[in-house]
Parts: sequence; C-alpha cells; structure tokens
Amino acid sequence: MPHQPTPPNHQHTQAVVTLQRQFRMAQEIMDVANELVYDGDMQCGAEAVATATLCLTGDVAGACGGEPWLSQVCSVGWVVLDGCMLLCIIVCSYYVYAIVCGTWYHVYTMVATIPTTFPNHTPPPPTTTQVVAPHPRVVFIDTDSAMLLETTAGDAVCNHGEAAAVVRAARALIRGGLAPSALGVISPYRAQTSLLTRLLHHAQLDEVEVLTIDKAQGRDKDVMLLSLVRSNPQQQAGRLLADWRRINVALTRAKKKMVLFGSASTLQSVPLFARLLEMARARGWLADVGSGV
Repeated sequence: MPHQPTPPNHQHTQAVVTLQRQFRMAQEIMDVANELVYDGDMQCGAEAVATATLCLTGDVAGACGGEPWLSQVCSVGWVVLDGCMLLCIIVCSYYVYAIVCGTWYHVYTMVATIPTTFPNHTPPPPTTTQVVAPHPRVVFIDTDSAMLLETTAGDAVCNHGEAAAVVRAARALIRGGLAPSALGVISPYRAQTSLLTRLLHHAQLDEVEVLTIDKAQGRDKDVMLLSLVRSNPQQQAGRLLADWRRINVALTRAKKKMVLFGSASTLQSVPLFARLLEMARARGWLADVGSGV
C-alpha cells in the first residue's frame, strides 16, 4: 500500500500527494522530506537519482568571491591552476631540473610543490567548500548574524536583505557554470517572489524562474533556492510557514541541490523548521550568511 505522508505532529492525515518511490530528488534532499513528512518511508526509485550531483565547471572561486556561505552554495572543491599554465610549468620544471640536477627526484619535488594559487584563481579554504558545492546537497543559510529583517505592508511580507542574498547565490551558481534554466527560486510569499523577480531582472538573470509554492507544484530544477522571508525580533514565523503541506511542496522540488535562506531564530518557532534546523546542525548543513550581505 502506498505510504500516506505524515504531518509533523505524526497524526496521519490525507496529504496532497501519495507516493512511496520518487525519481526526482537526490538522497540528501529526499532525507529532508522523509524526516519531516514521510516518516522515512519514501525511497529513491533509482541509484542514478539518489547519487545525482551538482557539477559546475565555470569560475567557481571567482563566483564565490571568498565568501564562506557562497562557497557552501557553489563549491565543487578546490579550484587549481589553469590546465595550460600547469602543463607549461611541469614541462619547464622537467627541463630545468633534469639539466641542472640530472635526477627525476627533483622533477617530482618541483611538481609536488607547485603553488595552487594565482591571481583570480584563489581556492576557497577547505572549511568553505559547501552553495556551489556538490556536497552537501542541502544547505541552510542562516541570516541572523546579518540581521536581515522582514518588512510588512498590510498583508504583504518581504525581506529585502534575504532577497539580495538569494540573487547573489543565483549569480554565483550561474557564473560557476549552472544553466539559468536549471535554477529555480521559491518563496511562500508573493511579495517576496515579486521582489526577487525585480532583483533578478536588474541582475540580468531573467532566465531564472521565480515561483510561488502553488506554481512550484509539479515542477523541478537541478538547484532550488528557497527564500523563507520571516525574520523579526519577536521570532514569530506566522501561519503560512506552519502549513506543512505547502512547505513539503517547496522542499521536494530540487533534484541535485537545495539551498534554504532564513532566520534560524525565527523559524525555530515552527516545529517543522525546528526539526529541519536540528537535522541541518547534525549533518553540517548549516552556514552563516555573515554581515557582508
């Protein structure tokens, strides 16, 4: 019998979708939905789905700009020398050392100690290799340290600072080599999707699709950026983020990488997000946006 999704309070309720095997999300992304909603019963339908990995071939180091949280969004590991430059150094090293020293040992020593940093090719430190990274496939960017607070106008809620961070992440991913059509942005708040659309347009990233949760239903992208918006001194997340069915839709749209932006202190008031944050801390998925946004 197909498994009925379980809400965060573990009282079985008829959900929007019933499924047991899925062919969209990589393992870590599916683990989030399993922990929060499906009670561990959902499975990847194929090994290729479970192990699908983000692979960027562009200027990842330049895209990250030395910022740890962007490296966590974009990192694909260490960026080394340009291939042609490395080849020239190896060849020159061989001739110089072979002639001067006449021994292969010195050739090996020279190659082994070639510097891996040059202007515009600075590798991110090992601790900053997670928003352009293949691993982890899930990252939660905590905006608290930058005090990116929400603003309200009537019933409309948006977060300008968080939106700016999302656009910077989108720019970094695309500069790193991700096709704009493979990137999506989701927010539960219509005012935030409108703001993100405008900011992406100003950044000349019109091809990046911005979706409300309703429009995201049935859609998927290789990478999804989720803007959760709510951040206030009262640490009140509101009712919309407590709707586990809608949040479940947002959390199950990414195929290879899911990056969430939000205030950990505010979201902690929602049981579902409290569990997600606990999971993120335990698995090393939590990153700090810092104060440079």
